[in-house]
Amino acid sequence: MTVASYDQLAIFSAVAQERSFTRAAARLGMSQPALSRAMRQLEERLGVRLLARTTRRVSPTEAGEYLLRVIAPRFEEIANELAASSTSGISVGFRSVRASSKKLNSPISATAIGLCYSAGLPSLAIR
Repeated sequence: MTVASYDQLAIFSAVAQERSFTRAAARLGMSQPALSRAMRQLEERLGVRLLARTTRRVSPTEAGEYLLRVIAPRFEEIANELAASSTSGISVGFRSVRASSKKLNSPISATAIGLCYSAGLPSLAIR
């Protein structure tokens, strides 16, 4: 699975949980158009509609509910592990991850930081 695939799954999870593209984009620290584009690409790649959209609401379809049940606990586990192993900055195992302004343009960096921020990491600092 590619990095973009993981990002798209994290984006789907945020949209399905928030039931809002705007709130999910804010939670992940990305623009709403970029989030919408990633969702469209994921649905096209999987060949199934994951979200039912109207002008007033967004909700997971049956396929989306199933996918959310499968991936949400895994993203929560990742966030919990990051929170538990974090002493300063963002760390995974014994390796610290630094994000410079250039690297923040990468979707995986924005997604990882968004997930960590939404998990409430007390020592997360963006410089």
